[in-house]
Amino acid sequence: MLSADKQNNTGLRRVWWHACVEENINPRAPTRLPLLFALDEKLENGFRYKTDCNGLKPEDEKKDEKGGDSSGGSYCGGDFSDSSFDGSTDGMGDSGGGD
Repeated sequence: MLSADKQNNTGLRRVWWHACVEENINPRAPTRLPLLFALDEKLENGFRYKTDCNGLKPEDEKKDEKGGDSSGGSYCGGDFSDSSFDGSTDGMGDSGGGD
């Protein structure tokens, strides 16, 4: 999950960027999830990712695939290119991000 911790966000953004590029997905405007992120929610304690959460209602974000509550909510792939979380987009293929 993106947070105020810039270092953790950079790593997650970098994984997102490379997974998208590998699968020919636009990392800034994904139309589907990279396989790695899609598989994550299948794990017992995995995170849930959506390509874009603009259309989700807050109560929908907390439902798991069986309709039960999910404590983790959904994380949005589109948010990886948003600098409002930590003031940066390091890891998203930007120069200066070390990619």
